[in-house]
Amino acid sequence: QLAGHIALRRGSRKSQLQTFREAVDSLKAGNNLVTFPEGTRSPTGVLRSFKNGPFKMAASAGVPVVPVSVVRTGWAMPVAALLPIRPAWGVKVVIHDPIDPSEVPADEIVGRTRAAINSGLPTWMRSES
Repeated sequence: QLAGHIALRRGSRKSQLQTFREAVDSLKAGNNLVTFPEGTRSPTGVLRSFKNGPFKMAASAGVPVVPVSVVRTGWAMPVAALLPIRPAWGVKVVIHDPIDPSEVPADEIVGRTRAAINSGLPTWMRSES
């Protein structure tokens, strides 16, 4: 593992299950975990639908989800780029209040997280769903 990264091979169900177990164990050990619930970068910058995995990990580990809005990274690193192609000028990061899965019904965690992230984005990046 490089610097504690937990790798995922998207096409492999076995890798997905192993990643889930490793992530939950890491969270239970007190580590922080950064995930991008969309699963991929948006070609337009508009917020896309979320995968459920990161939220299931947090609920299984009994740890809060901390929504983070990240603005203007697509300009520096477009979808097709493997590395940034421009300086990351004007990037904005908004850290929202934690959402505790023990206080929120499981079926509402994704929606509340999405609403929080959406609220920190400029209008042109917001998703309507």
